[in-house]
Amino acid sequence: MSSAPMGAVRVAGRFGGTLQPITDRRTFTRLHEDARVVRSGPLVIRVLDDGSVPPRLGFALGRKFGNAVARNRTRRRLRDAFIETSHNYPNLSGTFLVGARREVANASFVELTTWLDSFANRTASQAVS
Repeated sequence: MSSAPMGAVRVAGRFGGTLQPITDRRTFTRLHEDARVVRSGPLVIRVLDDGSVPPRLGFALGRKFGNAVARNRTRRRLRDAFIETSHNYPNLSGTFLVGARREVANASFVELTTWLDSFANRTASQAVS
């Protein structure tokens, strides 16, 4: 049996082995009220520097984005791209809410990772300054 918390996604790399989903309403409310917003291509990522280790990740894709199949496929692809680009997140902590415009559904995996790399670089430079 795994020692990862319920709902955690196993991740290789610097995440300490897991990436937590956001499950409580209070966190979503805080993300909308207190988080800083970082845009990268068609992605809008809300960042809450709350020190959550392992990092927590959620998605906000409404019905305008597409049907349930399109939304779920995009969530899976974004989660995989986030994991793939994890090498850009040394000592990553916090809570992230990813929103996306409709064009993300048809984007290649390379485009997704490029947008997330850009996000990581911008976030890292903001943390330093």
